Amino acid sequence: MKEKLHAIRETFGNNIAAVLDLLGFDDVVQRFAIKALETCQERLRKANYDNPRFGLESAIQLLKSIRQNDSLEPHYKIMNNQCLVLLVSYFSFTVADVFEAAIANKLKWGPSEGLLKEDLKFSVAELRSMGFDLSENIGPLFTAKKQISFQDTKSIARAFKNFLGYEVPKDETVNNIVVALACRHAIVHDTAIVNSRTLQQVRAASPRKIKCELCKNDKIQFDPTEIQLVAESMKEYVDTLVREVVQSVPTELGKEAEEEDL
Repeated sequence: MKEKLHAIRETFGNNIAAVLDLLGFDDVVQRFAIKALETCQERLRKANYDNPRFGLESAIQLLKSIRQNDSLEPHYKIMNNQCLVLLVSYFSFTVADVFEAAIANKLKWGPSEGLLKEDLKFSVAELRSMGFDLSENIGPLFTAKKQISFQDTKSIARAFKNFLGYEVPKDETVNNIVVALACRHAIVHDTAIVNSRTLQQVRAASPRKIKCELCKNDKIQFDPTEIQLVAESMKEYVDTLVREVVQSVPTELGKEAEEEDL
């Protein structure tokens, strides 16, 4: 189980890194283009093709000026918001994976009385589709049958508390994620405009480090620094969940569980 959780966390970390790389995509392209032109210019110089009329220096200087002044930034701003959308998607799927792994572990090593009383109904066809192996499929099955949502922090906290006995602390990290999830919804469904729903979702999210002043009808636009903060908050949140799940094995079974996991 430890190995599976660490793999989930590692995959999430890789996905975060890939999203953050997108933030500098325009700079990477510009640096590549400048380097290519400078190399070509040097080859022309060595071959004695040094007529300024046919040189590449003006193009090189133009690209350097564009890069220095961040002239293309307005054209790439929309990518920042899409990076937030990607982060939220990765976050939701990752938390679901952690929860499902935790449910399987909890049922094996120390289910609560309340969890054991939960009723799951499934058809023979569903059982057959899982290869008659509930041990490997109980997590996703439980999530699906209980219709658990991982699209908002309240639902996530409720699921971990009710079924796993872990209460997610309400802190600045969580508040940052609350705002990110609310803004993601506005970006995807409301053309990135803050509305009453958005304000209701973030009203209790204080203290926080991102979008501290949101007003109705504001246009939502994330910058790279805010994306970085969201990514850090999500990573911290997932790390905390993984740590709690690993430590949730009952003391009397802990050694046995650890040996089996290793």
